[in-house]
Amino acid sequence: MASLHPKKYNSLKKLNLFDQQFNYNRNLCQKKNVLIGDSFIARLEWKYKEYSDIFFQDWVNYGISGDKVQHLLWRVLNGNVLSGTNKVIISIGSNNINTDCPDIISNTIIRIAEYLKSNGSDVFICGQHPRENRDISNEIKSLNLLLYKKCQQFSFTYIPVDQLFWKNDSLNENYFEKDRVHLKTYGSKSFCENISRHMFYKKSQFQACHTSHTANYLISNVQQPYKQVPSSNVYQSNFPPLSSPLINH
Repeated sequence: MASLHPKKYNSLKKLNLFDQQFNYNRNLCQKKNVLIGDSFIARLEWKYKEYSDIFFQDWVNYGISGDKVQHLLWRVLNGNVLSGTNKVIISIGSNNINTDCPDIISNTIIRIAEYLKSNGSDVFICGQHPRENRDISNEIKSLNLLLYKKCQQFSFTYIPVDQLFWKNDSLNENYFEKDRVHLKTYGSKSFCENISRHMFYKKSQFQACHTSHTANYLISNVQQPYKQVPSSNVYQSNFPPLSSPLINH
């Protein structure tokens, strides 16, 4: 299964943020719950903390704005989420959609989830929101369909994007900022509510009420095949041994 290589940050600012998160939270996240990903997660810490405090009280936030899947893979392999963490919510992949094909993106996300699972974490993988325009949003739909299928295959919980964020095969501008990428205040509240709703349903209720609906929605709303051109910098083999030691940063 081809995936992207882990990639260390070139930015000193982001390396410092990584170190701050690791050193500040290393004791907090033992037997705790962790949110990890890109700006959709990071903004819950510094812009929409009121919603984070309601829906994810006592969770540790490891969001870094601008992250791609290869950056998150590097962070995880370098100990950004320590072994013993109880639950991990992953929201990542949106920033890759203009450069990498959905299959490679989804494989890398599953590789991250497999590593976390091997360290004892219960992993939840979020679908990605539409962004920018209809063509890019359709690539996001293809990514989400792959994530849904691979979560079933590898026994992870997939959290679909709430349908209110979509409109006419693209984004619903009522919930997004002017950049057509990031969520407005009410969009961020709905983002938190949606994750919470899917996480805290009883599993039997969730499966009965949502699984078939999610699959039908994803399949019926993919309008074109995802890009087949493989990405550069691809790890072209099976996942490495999950017991391998952490990589020095």
